[in-house]
Amino acid sequence: MLHAFIDESEHYDKYFILSALIVSDEKLKLLESQLDAMVFTYSLTTEVKDGSELHGYDMMQQKCDWKGIPMGITSSVYLKALGIINEHAEALFVETIDRDAQRAKYKYPFNPRRLAIGYILEKVNGFARARGETAHAYLDNHYTAPEGRKEFIQYKSIGTFGYKSSKLGSIIEMDFYDSREMFGLQASDLCCYAYQRKLCATEVNPRVKRLQEKMWNSIFDIRAAGGTRIWP
Repeated sequence: MLHAFIDESEHYDKYFILSALIVSDEKLKLLESQLDAMVFTYSLTTEVKDGSELHGYDMMQQKCDWKGIPMGITSSVYLKALGIINEHAEALFVETIDRDAQRAKYKYPFNPRRLAIGYILEKVNGFARARGETAHAYLDNHYTAPEGRKEFIQYKSIGTFGYKSSKLGSIIEMDFYDSREMFGLQASDLCCYAYQRKLCATEVNPRVKRLQEKMWNSIFDIRAAGGTRIWP
């Protein structure tokens, strides 16, 4: 059994991004326990509170659980977490919908979220099928959850969008959960935000640029096992 944790990110009206972090059943508990232990360890000697949610935007913008935490500590936590993820996950896939390119190419652009979720599920399905396994998909529980459940039923019945339509035979279930209660979703969020910053935050000072490169390089192995794409 494989577990696919799917997270989304947007950059203004330009990009809609979905990441799928795939973790094997054998490695999932190890990933969760090491991320949990890491946060607890930092809480013993720094301002980080035990139980703080690993959320990329909040960490880098010093909001919510990470408000007031020095950036040096926050970036250290972020990089340590990415190292754990790279060690224990199987692959990372990222699908990006370029809204501007869509509007330029199509008279009636497709819904970016619907496109991205179909494409990312196809990647998860293909990865699981190639390994002779099945997968369970998890998404963050927000306002799109009811629509997402209906779409998944449609995919299983008539196939995904596009000329390479798939009925996702290797994905047995897709459901929505509170990311605060699931380290897999937090891990996918960290990867997704690292990608979004590398793609979008190009005009930053050299120090921030170096941190972005470190973050992206920290997950090299799972990126190589998966893939990233910008469509169209």
